[in-house]
Amino acid sequence: MNELTLITPPPGISAADYSMIEQAVMETARGRWFLLEYARRQRAAETQRLADAVDRLEALLARAPQTEPAAEAPAESQAEPPAPAQAEPPAPARNDASEALVERLVDIAWRLREDGADPALCAELEREAAGLRPKAGATGEALAPKTAAPPLATPPWERAREKPAIDPAQDPRVKALARLDGLPIVEKLDLFC
Repeated sequence: MNELTLITPPPGISAADYSMIEQAVMETARGRWFLLEYARRQRAAETQRLADAVDRLEALLARAPQTEPAAEAPAESQAEPPAPAQAEPPAPARNDASEALVERLVDIAWRLREDGADPALCAELEREAAGLRPKAGATGEALAPKTAAPPLATPPWERAREKPAIDPAQDPRVKALARLDGLPIVEKLDLFC
């Protein structure tokens, strides 16, 4: 069984039953600790599985034959003028196993994002998967994800820039800060120390 598949509840247990069980466990400090620790361990295990998947992809790509015509040609044939360049480079053979691994990596990143995992980790996984996909010009087509990617969350430092500037005339804090700036250093130290 795949470790990331959802487990179906036993017959007769509904979402309301799940909520009641969760509430009962959350009533005690030990229960809250248990649920938080369980969630942390699950995230750590999923992260480790993703790292292992990335390692397998990298190993698979490292083993793939990377043939370069100039490197394989004997020394005497290199003296001959090179053949005219083709309009399109030959398409490399597509490896179904690596395509499946890349697609699986993208799906895992999606599931982690849906489950509330760190958006930076999900974005990094998607970038790694995108780097493993063949370029559009190499095979005539690019492998696209099965679903459209959701917009990435705006980092906090970007959100801070999006806030409108504060009008100093309307903000009472500006006057208070200006008054503090005018105080001698000894009085400032008395206020804050």
